[in-house]
Order: sequence, then C-alpha cells, then structure tokens
Amino acid sequence: MKTTILSLVLLLLASCQDNKKEQLLHLVKEWQGKEIRFPEKPVFTRFVTDTTDYRIRM
Repeated sequence: MKTTILSLVLLLLASCQDNKKEQLLHLVKEWQGKEIRFPEKPVFTRFVTDTTDYRIRM
C-alpha cells in the first residue's frame, strides 16, 4: 500500500515538471521576426532620482 501511494506521488511530481526545451522553443518562436527598438534619447538615472548625461555611441 505504501509503495503504491509513493509511486502515485512520484508520478504526479514527474508529470508536473516543465520541459525547459519546449519552453525555450516556444519563447524563440514567439520572438522570431520581432525587432527590439530602443528610444532615440534615453534618460539614465542614478539612485532613482538623479539624471545623468550619458551618450550611447552607435
């Protein structure tokens, strides 16, 4: 009886495990063909309140 319950618990735990490879493939398919756009003039802050003059060279 104990082995049956233990087997069921292990089976349930194994079935709840996410497949990392499938998650990664789904994420890649979701982002495929999309473009990441950055703002023309970003504003950088220090300590959440103090703005800093910083230029990104492109």
